[in-house]
Amino acid sequence: MPRNGKTYSIILAPDIAQDVEQAAQQAGISRSAFMRDAIERQVIKNRFQQRRQQAEAEVRRMGITPEDVPRLVEEARAEMAAEEAERAESTAANA
Repeated sequence: MPRNGKTYSIILAPDIAQDVEQAAQQAGISRSAFMRDAIERQVIKNRFQQRRQQAEAEVRRMGITPEDVPRLVEEARAEMAAEEAERAESTAANA
């Protein structure tokens, strides 16, 4: 990894530090790479949870219930199929 990022120092409990050493060695990567990957996964997980909460709030605001989902999915699929058919017709007409 290029050294254009930010460097952090952390202190780990001895048992956790030993686990990190072993896990990194088993994975065949450096401790830094191991910890960087773990932090990146946690950040991605946090972003996903935030977006999910935002989406759930929007769904509640729109009044969508679990019972509405199959119908909405079917409507979206029908709309996508119609758009695909329209593109196919347009392509055939221009050929």
